[in-house]
Amino acid sequence: MLQTARALLVALSLTVLAGALEAQSPSGAPPAGKGAPAKGTPVVVGPPLGAFAEERVAVVPIQNWRPDTTGWSRSIAWAQLRLAIDSALTTELQDRGMGRRWVYSADVVRIARRNPTFQGDAYALGVGRWRAILPEIGSPIPSPLADNLRFLTALGDMRQVLVPVELRVDGEVTSVRLVLVDTRARTVLFAGDLIVPGGARVAPGLATRLADLFLEP
Repeated sequence: MLQTARALLVALSLTVLAGALEAQSPSGAPPAGKGAPAKGTPVVVGPPLGAFAEERVAVVPIQNWRPDTTGWSRSIAWAQLRLAIDSALTTELQDRGMGRRWVYSADVVRIARRNPTFQGDAYALGVGRWRAILPEIGSPIPSPLADNLRFLTALGDMRQVLVPVELRVDGEVTSVRLVLVDTRARTVLFAGDLIVPGGARVAPGLATRLADLFLEP
């Protein structure tokens, strides 16, 4: 009951946060004239997802890549970039004191491979629907993704999962779609598109900005 109530309170603030993440400029600053919150908007104190920093959260590998046909992304090897992002995120969270409280992408991959009863692929969990449409907070996790995530969290004694759905490049804008879910309730707790640095700094830049959602710098 306490977990459910807290998730609902967090979701109230995250409805505003999701829009703010999409509205950021490539530099991470809000667009001109949009820095002040609207009257009556809930104020988020501290990291907007800080309530989950004390939980045992699993971070699955970033699932998809949508490069642009021009610019820095066209010459990128996705397999190498994905490993660099997963490694940078693990290092950033651990350096901020998360230690082994969370389960990171490499751990998720090991859990999946060591359990033959898991028929899915940790690198292809079934997020296709979320690539096209940003899910609403409180909406159900679609199948087969819900079953895949529930199986993984049951094996690792977890409940919440952070799913980096897709890294996409569109001209000068690079963003990552993030969805945080409760696998037992099979519902979405948070969803948003986070603007991140592109080019050579994409992996450490993404790791820093994602970690900022949960922990103080």
